[in-house]
Amino acid sequence: MENVRQRTARQIENAQKFAVEPIIKSLLDVADNLQRAAEAVPAGVVDGDEQLEAEKAQRLLKSLLQGVRMTEGVLINVFKKHGVEQYNPAGEKFDPNLHQAMFEVPDGTKEAGLVAVVTKVI
Repeated sequence: MENVRQRTARQIENAQKFAVEPIIKSLLDVADNLQRAAEAVPAGVVDGDEQLEAEKAQRLLKSLLQGVRMTEGVLINVFKKHGVEQYNPAGEKFDPNLHQAMFEVPDGTKEAGLVAVVTKVI
């Protein structure tokens, strides 16, 4: 009986340890992309030792923004793959069971009681 208890305890421990492995492996691409984005910005520019001409800075920012948006897409796909989807209630009727009100926004162009601003999409 003691062997059964020990084996069951090991199985439970292994199940808990390795349950998150698939999602962690999926997130490695996101981490790699974020690292590449950070490396795309020259260190001298960040330190203030180097200046970029306007056209080069614009290209760099455009490329960086495109990379960040692509990384966001990869992250959203990882979440969807694992059953997590974003919920954005903007424009919906406020429901205190689903939403947390932070403040009210007076807006004569919209119906009262609608979610006007979403500060955190979950």
